Amino acid sequence: HRGGGGGGFGGADRPLEIREEEPASGNGPEADREPYSDISGVEWAREAILSLTEKGIINGVEPGRFDPDAPITRAEFAKLTACAGKLELYEKVFADVSRDDWFCKYVGACSESGIMLGMEDGTMAPDRYITRQDAAVMIKRLADRMRPLPEAAYSFADGARIAGYAAEAVGCLADTGIMKGYEDNT
Repeated sequence: HRGGGGGGFGGADRPLEIREEEPASGNGPEADREPYSDISGVEWAREAILSLTEKGIINGVEPGRFDPDAPITRAEFAKLTACAGKLELYEKVFADVSRDDWFCKYVGACSESGIMLGMEDGTMAPDRYITRQDAAVMIKRLADRMRPLPEAAYSFADGARIAGYAAEAVGCLADTGIMKGYEDNT
C-alpha cells in the first residue's frame, strides 16, 4: 500500500492529543484489545500507530478511532515531533502562531531545536497540511539529534519532484526504512 503519508491525528480543528497518563502495562483484558477500530486496512502503518500509542505519544482522533487516512497539519506534526523527541517546550510566537494557540509550545520547541524552520515569509503555516517531504525533513532532523543518519543513496521514480532541500532527508529515510514510498516507487 502506501507509506509516509496519511494521518490519524485529526484535521486543523482536532489537535493531536498526547496522553499524560502512563501507557498501558500490557496486562489484563485490555491488553489484547485493538485500541482503534479503523486501522485494520492500513497494515503498512499499523505497527507504527500501535507503537506510538503504546508509548503514549498519540491516541487518535477520539476513543477507539484513529482516522489513518486523514492528513496531518504542520501544527499536529510539530506536536508529534516534539513529544516523540521529548523536546523542551518553548512558548514562541510567530505572525501566525499566538500564545493562545494549543500548538504554540510545540511549534516553538521544534523551531528552537532547528527541526521546523518555517516558511520563506517567516510564518509557520500551522494549519497547512504537512507534505511528505517536509515531514521527512523534520524526522531526519530529529533523528540526527539522537544519532546521525547515513547519507542517502535511495532514489524515487519521481525524485525530480522532491524539493532540493528535502531530497537528502527523503532518500535517507527511505534507505533506513523509516519512511517508504508507494508501490510504484514514487
